[in-house]
Amino acid sequence: MKKLFAFLAAAVIAPTGLVGCEKSDQLVDPNRLPDKAQNFITNHFSAATIKNVVKEYDDMTYTYDVYLSDGTQIEFKRGGDWLSIDNRQTGVPSSIFPENIQSYLTTNYPNTFVVDVDRDWQYDVELSNGVELDFTLGGKIVIVDY
Repeated sequence: MKKLFAFLAAAVIAPTGLVGCEKSDQLVDPNRLPDKAQNFITNHFSAATIKNVVKEYDDMTYTYDVYLSDGTQIEFKRGGDWLSIDNRQTGVPSSIFPENIQSYLTTNYPNTFVVDVDRDWQYDVELSNGVELDFTLGGKIVIVDY
């Protein structure tokens, strides 16, 4: 009976403890960002300064959320590759895109700017006029959603 009680107690307590470990955030020093992320910020956001860096643990891995003085928010993978960039005030710099995507945006949407972009297996781009575009990583347009 004692073994049964101990087993039941462990079955109830263990999952509860794991739920608390699933996700946590902590502020970190900007110098702790991977070099690749620091270089990306220097190259594409030279006029802005880093306000905060949050190291976010989720699903047994982590990412960095970087908040810049110009209102930009960038999410980086743990190795320093960017996953998403958001700036609804002044836009995302076109320099972050391959040349063919820059060209497509300039030609087809000259009076708009990118406010949000996610990059994983493709580029998901949202423009200031609400149009959403999907590009392959090679820069080929896949979807235009008005």
